[in-house]
Amino acid sequence: MAEPTTKKQKVLTQYEQLAEVTKIVADTGEIAQIKKFAPTDATTNPSLLYKASSAPEHQDLVNDALAYGKALKDVTDDERVAKTMDKLSVNFGVEILTLVKGYVSTEVDARLSFDTEATLARARNIISLYEAAGVDKSRILIKIASTWEGIKACEVLQKEGITCNMTLLFALPQAAACAEAGATLISPFVGRILDYHKKKTGNSYPDAWQDPGCISVSEIYGYYKKHGYGTIVMGASFRSKDEVLQLAGCDRLTIAPKFLAELQESNGEVVQHLEASASAAACTLDKLPSSESAFRLAMNDDPMATSKLAEGIRGFSADLVKLEATVRDRLGVTPSPTPGPAWAPPAAAAAAANGDGVTNGNGNGGGGDKTEFDQLAEVTTIVADSGEIEAIRKYKPTDATTNPSLIYAAAQMPAYQGFVDDAVKHALGLQGSPKERVEAAMDKLSVNFGLEILKIVPGYVSTEVDARLSYDTEATVAKGRSIVALYKAAGIDKSRVLIKIASTWEGIRACEILQKEGISCNMTLLFCMAQAVACAEAGATLISPFVGRITDWYKADTGRSGYAAEEDPGCLSVSEIFGYYKKHGHGTIVMGASFRNKGQILQLAGCDRLTIAPKFLEELKSGTEKVERKLEPETASTAYSGGRYPADLKSFRLKLNENAMATEKLAEGIASFSQAIVKVEKIITDKIAAAST
Repeated sequence: MAEPTTKKQKVLTQYEQLAEVTKIVADTGEIAQIKKFAPTDATTNPSLLYKASSAPEHQDLVNDALAYGKALKDVTDDERVAKTMDKLSVNFGVEILTLVKGYVSTEVDARLSFDTEATLARARNIISLYEAAGVDKSRILIKIASTWEGIKACEVLQKEGITCNMTLLFALPQAAACAEAGATLISPFVGRILDYHKKKTGNSYPDAWQDPGCISVSEIYGYYKKHGYGTIVMGASFRSKDEVLQLAGCDRLTIAPKFLAELQESNGEVVQHLEASASAAACTLDKLPSSESAFRLAMNDDPMATSKLAEGIRGFSADLVKLEATVRDRLGVTPSPTPGPAWAPPAAAAAAANGDGVTNGNGNGGGGDKTEFDQLAEVTTIVADSGEIEAIRKYKPTDATTNPSLIYAAAQMPAYQGFVDDAVKHALGLQGSPKERVEAAMDKLSVNFGLEILKIVPGYVSTEVDARLSYDTEATVAKGRSIVALYKAAGIDKSRVLIKIASTWEGIRACEILQKEGISCNMTLLFCMAQAVACAEAGATLISPFVGRITDWYKADTGRSGYAAEEDPGCLSVSEIFGYYKKHGHGTIVMGASFRNKGQILQLAGCDRLTIAPKFLEELKSGTEKVERKLEPETASTAYSGGRYPADLKSFRLKLNENAMATEKLAEGIASFSQAIVKVEKIITDKIAAAST
């Protein structure tokens, strides 16, 4: 009698095991790859679409889109190109939908990421193109960048029954806002989060359970499950198969063909790391606030998310521009003019020496009996950048400006404890909660320093609004008014005070309101032309472009040890702004700030104002080299040959996003000033508590 045979159990591949706990999505625009792996869904992006569109096997899809565009009537050239681009995306989507049983994601133009209405219009057009091809909208995910404006567009679309995939997502505040908006799906970018932390820390994160991107997605997943959100979490942008496997159990994972192949080729055990009830129980986070100001401040406080969101929009936009150039060429449409650099430095600056050395003097021979300070004061109003009264008294500048970091340093000095004690006494005499008393003491402390400074300088003193209000127009306006009221109570007219506000869009709107009330504003943390133009259009009295911080960024980005003053990026930026203002008749004062060396200061000789730290004031007092005027209104105006920049909200946000330096430095500056405020608050809180016992 024959021995009974036992059936050999099939060994599952990692792909098959993963598919049992997670829906697998193909992250590609290549039709052949989708056929090969047969995923549930597929998602594309502009980078993938650009690559796929150049492949010979997809030229029928491209040609069909071009024929559609050429046949359009009564449209502008730009509309024809935009509609052709949408048709091309849809053509790929329609083809993909013959291969997958679930969703296909089609992305809205990334250049619309800060324009809610335009995003809505493009999304609706994409859906209409799918419907014309016989595809129901229930199978389409409209892919939108997770900016505040994109999230608001998602909210509208979801109510219209148009499902959305919120992309370029790097942080919990974005995820929370998307869920509150009713998004169908989010795509947190695992690998790009990892990239940032590897670069910043030098850590390679070889173990996936320590991978910052995997940790972020796991946190979002747990947050959603704890608070009952139905939004699908789909991890994206992987750098290794291990990252994919670390998120086994996530609702969906969108995976590039390279890693799909690796999963199919391996039969190692796949452990489910994410499970709804366990993740919900492990989450200790309360619901995040859902207001715009809270969203923007939370994003600002996360340098990784700020940097990567901006970088992602720039990257997708760049690929769209490349694809669009091909489409325009094949449609026979002339490209729309794009504004280029419109400022050329004066001849002296153009003749700058190359190299990495930092120039600290002008090398123009002696200045006679006059110090460099005296010569500079003949062409520029000198402002002291300090909270130290004795330093201001020593150098006798026209104006003085402080910031939270300077106030924090001064508040710890024995010489200024009287200011702190007076602020505490003021707060203790008020009704209100402990938080309100601390806030009142903080304002009074800033004003106390300002009052003492005004005994020394004949001009302005700048007093800064709490940096944590940088994305809250109404709160900034209220704080500005409160500060002015404290000065008025002390007998100081508002004409001698500059309310210092971060140059966010919300801060600029607050400036506009305050200026109309006769309250002068100093717009700080300014790093680019988009900010400068918006401030001038809002009627700001003064702006403070941060020379040294601009240069710091470029040194770190390029690896250079320094710049000659004539080619210093910070000096060039201020010179360009100065020229724009003079060219277009803006009366807003340009005050260069945040210097790293004396050479930067002297390179801006002739600027309306320069706010200078005591260290460099001393160097200028000690120096006798001849100071050459570098900026002069008429010459600078002539050097600037461009037209007016747009100053509307959408243009502002997009232009700021396009400037990596400005995006990162603005966020960093707000975070740094906010941290300094927290430190001063600790001093105040402790003193109020001690006085109350």
